[in-house]
Amino acid sequence: MMHKRKIDIIPYFFILPALLIYTVIVIYPVGRGFWLSLLDWDLLGPKRFVGFANYREMFFGDDIFIEAFLHNLIYVCLVVTIPILVASAIAVIVDGLSQRRTADVLRGLYFIPSILSVIVIGMIWGWVYNPYIGVLNGAVSLLTGKNPHIALLGDKDLALYAIIVTRCWMAVGFCMVVILAGLRAIPEEYFEAARIDGSSAWHTFLRITIPLLRPAFAVLLLVNTVDAFKEFALIFKMTKGGPYHSTELISTYMYDKGFVSWRVGYASAMGVVLFLLILAASLGLRRLTERFEDA
Repeated sequence: MMHKRKIDIIPYFFILPALLIYTVIVIYPVGRGFWLSLLDWDLLGPKRFVGFANYREMFFGDDIFIEAFLHNLIYVCLVVTIPILVASAIAVIVDGLSQRRTADVLRGLYFIPSILSVIVIGMIWGWVYNPYIGVLNGAVSLLTGKNPHIALLGDKDLALYAIIVTRCWMAVGFCMVVILAGLRAIPEEYFEAARIDGSSAWHTFLRITIPLLRPAFAVLLLVNTVDAFKEFALIFKMTKGGPYHSTELISTYMYDKGFVSWRVGYASAMGVVLFLLILAASLGLRRLTERFEDA
């Protein structure tokens, strides 16, 4: 005779509040956004179901979106990798200082840009890039004796890279603190054993330091990638996507379509695409991290 298993429902009551909050904050907005992406709606008039017409227009009829999509890929690749590389070099130098107090002071100074408001950073670097009173233009004038009036944010070929420099400057401090924490967590016995075996500093760095810093690199890759895909405030403050859409990202173009052109359904479709990009990148980085750990 078969006995029916009794299902204890009491544990589910304990997770119910968290599940309800998660549903309201995450699941419902995502589902609502996907539903809106299937509509043609100007926020005031009636909603008209158009299916996947918004997605077809995005990928096959909107050159600006394709340009913004490519800008996003360039932006993510550079903003994720450059700060980690620069921060790794700085962290190794700071960690090698004999005076720990000096190292802590430098760590705090490098970390300051990471705690500043993005709007403030946009204003500061807007002044730096100012072609008339900016620090960059002044430095070039001092070195060359000429006043070239370099307008990086007004150059459609250079504006995106000028913003990438600003974003990298902002991110290096956070990356350095994470990597420095990873360096100080490595047992000193590993380095002592390498010195006894006659290993060079470069060989020790490649064979011991880098492999043991993989968890720190994994965290930075994931955090920086998600932040780079979501970038909006810095672009909006410095260029608003211009000139001629040369610094347009999916997020800024989505804002333009949703709150300037009032094409809510079309903007929601861009939001879904951006969500899927972030989800795919997060899952891919997670899978890559697991392979590194297994190796």
